[in-house]
Amino acid sequence: MSNSGRIVVGIDPFAKSKTIVKRAFMVAQERGAELFFIYAVKIPWFETPDLFSLKQENIDTDAIRKDIQKMIKKLELPEGIPYSVLVKEGDPVDTILYQARLVKAEMIIIGPHTKGKKALLGTTAHKIADRSYIPVLVVKNKSKEPYRDITVLTDFGMHSKRGAVYAKKIFPSAKMEIVHAYEPFYATGIYVSNGYGFQGFDFEKYRQDVKLSAKESLKALKADLAIEKSKLIEGGIEVRKTLLDHLKKNPCDLLVIGSRGTSGFQAFLGSMASYLLAEAPSDVLVYVLNE
Repeated sequence: MSNSGRIVVGIDPFAKSKTIVKRAFMVAQERGAELFFIYAVKIPWFETPDLFSLKQENIDTDAIRKDIQKMIKKLELPEGIPYSVLVKEGDPVDTILYQARLVKAEMIIIGPHTKGKKALLGTTAHKIADRSYIPVLVVKNKSKEPYRDITVLTDFGMHSKRGAVYAKKIFPSAKMEIVHAYEPFYATGIYVSNGYGFQGFDFEKYRQDVKLSAKESLKALKADLAIEKSKLIEGGIEVRKTLLDHLKKNPCDLLVIGSRGTSGFQAFLGSMASYLLAEAPSDVLVYVLNE
């Protein structure tokens, strides 16, 4: 097997990491990549050794590494995929991002590290997605088979387009659908202030024009990417909830969203991206476009 990439996988041997390990091996098999499993041992400040005491707290990183290796070997995984297990002391976010740079990884895979999806915001997974300079795959569900159905959200920006291209390259056997939620102009009535207002403005025509423009852009993107399926949605007043409703009614294995990579994850959809990362029922791939 020729290695065309390296993938860093953040795991916690004391949490349910088997699902993450299985997904990592599936992705590596499709990609032809090498895996680097990273466990960062975070030492609480109240357990930090006293500089004025001869007593020093030691963590048996070698024993932890061997336990992780045993766990991996017990699983039914694809053969022939090279992998390493590293146990480091430090903050999980900083350690995983640093190791990803060190090995020149093309992707980071991590789990939510939480029992409930609503607790995802502010956790290690979200912080890594926020600060990463490479794509981050957040694994939420059991890994029974390779991804088959992928939904790509687009705002017609270059970041979302390249995210779709990347997903096609990494998961060539999966079916893809591009989804765009357009935002029509909403007004509950005629607003007049200081002599300015909307009298005579045709709101319905404006809404139809916005829809037509979005439809044409989606059709062009669909043809450009050679993707068969696409869906145009009227976003309504709260676009993020409209998108989430669509994802729940039309379940997929993987949701792909893009980031410009300029000021982190928030650069793409801001609170909407955080909302979908936390609430989407599927796994989520955050594609980062570094400019």
